Amino acid sequence: MKKVKVDLYLNDVYFEHLWDNSMAWQGTDWAAQDGRFEPMPDYSMKWAYFFEEFTNALIALSYLEASGEAATLHSDEVGGWLIVSNFASPCHR
Repeated sequence: MKKVKVDLYLNDVYFEHLWDNSMAWQGTDWAAQDGRFEPMPDYSMKWAYFFEEFTNALIALSYLEASGEAATLHSDEVGGWLIVSNFASPCHR
C-alpha cells in the first residue's frame, strides 16, 4: 500500500477548519453516555472535537500528534468521529 503525504503547517487556523463541533470534555456528563464511543475515550481529557468526515478526523489527529499533543480518535455511534485531547483550539483560548 502506498503512503500519501499531506503537508500541513502547524498553524492553529488550519485545525480550526477541520472539526464540525467542539466543546469542553473533562468534568462534563459525557461519561454518562458510556458505550457511545468506540474505543472508550479518556474522560480526563479537556476538549472534544467532532467530525462528520473521517478524512478531516485523520488530518486533525495527525496535526495534533505533530504538535506533540496527546489525542485519540473514536467512532461515534450517533455518526461521525470524535477526537479527545488537551489541546485548546483558538476559539477555546
